[in-house]
Parts: sequence; C-alpha cells; structure tokens
Amino acid sequence: MAKAFEALTSRGQIARLRAMGQEALAAWPVERPTIHRSLAHGENTTFEARGLLDGEPERFVLRVHRSGYHPPEEIRDELRWLDALAADTDLRVPQPVHTRDGALLTTAAHEGVPEARTLTLMRWVGGRFAWGKPSTAQIRRLGALLGHLHDHAQRWPEAATLQRPVWDTEGLFGPGCSFGDPRTAPGLSPRDLSLIEDVRAQLIAALDALPRTPDTFG
Repeated sequence: MAKAFEALTSRGQIARLRAMGQEALAAWPVERPTIHRSLAHGENTTFEARGLLDGEPERFVLRVHRSGYHPPEEIRDELRWLDALAADTDLRVPQPVHTRDGALLTTAAHEGVPEARTLTLMRWVGGRFAWGKPSTAQIRRLGALLGHLHDHAQRWPEAATLQRPVWDTEGLFGPGCSFGDPRTAPGLSPRDLSLIEDVRAQLIAALDALPRTPDTFG
C-alpha cells in the first residue's frame, strides 16, 4: 500500500504532485509538454513546464493549488484580472494560458494524492529575486506598479464582480482565516503568546479604524 500523502517528505509530495501535473498538462494546447523542474512547495506547489505553444517554444509556470486554500472561483477571478492586465496595459504579468476548452483552470486527480486539485498554467515571466535592502529606484518602481494596478482596478468594469479574499479584520483574524490562528502554533511560551496578543490587538484596532470608501478600500 502506498504511503499516505501527509506522511511523505516534501520531496515525496512534490514527486506525486509532479506526476499529477504532467498528466494534467494535456488540458492545455501545449505540444510536447514536459515539467522541467519544481519551483516551490508551500501554499501552492509550482513547476516550470516547457513545450510548444502556437508552434513556438515556451516556458510556463504550472501551479498545483493547495486543497481547501482558495476556492476555484477565487482562483479563476485572479486569472481573469491577469488576462485583463495583459490586454489593457503594458505591465509584464504572468499571462494565463487557457485550456483547450477555453477555461482558465482545470481540475485533476491522481493516485496517491488524497483529493482532486485545481491547476493553472501561466506564461513565464523572466527576472530574478531582489534580495536584501531595496534601492530607492526599486521602491519607486514598486510604487508605480501598485499605482497602475489600482488605476486599472478602478477603471475595469468587471472588477466589482471578482470573488477574492478580503484582508480586513475578519479576513485576517476571523475563524475562517486561511492562515489559521497564530496563537495555536506549537511551542509558544507565555511570553510569545503575550506578544502575539499585543500585536494582534494593535492590528485589529488599526484595521478597524481604516475607512471603507472606494478610494481607500476594495
């Protein structure tokens, strides 16, 4: 009998999810698709995939979404916005690849993985991680990027229909929070708990004081 997924090491879990992802790549119009390497295994599990799209060699990011973290509707709406940003702006965003059926995501199951998973495929965006203290120029570029995103969200007619998490007091600290309650983490000392409670109270007070008008929230 195969070992339970939860009992596997990270490497073992990635191997099973890689097999799932390789099979699921058939959902997209990519010729000779292969998973080249794993990228990350955490909130989601991501892989670099390669293949031919419209006859041209391409690199992709294949995401195997964590079960129970974000519902398919929220994932689909994230990709709807990326599609719109790619079409309406000059911003370099990871553009979603639509499946052969025109969908933004697919669902797959695989032996040894206890539940079906949502999978998405996006075009590769080249770059590198900027480790260390950011430069003034990098901060300005980040600020400009955020400004463009806010501007597009305010002008895009479909923005109001998106189903996305809301990171307000309830979303960050309520019983349904995806991150869980930090106070239940193992190994916390009474001093740790006191510090967490203090920070939590300050954050809740600050968030509750913020206005909920369209120019500041949404």
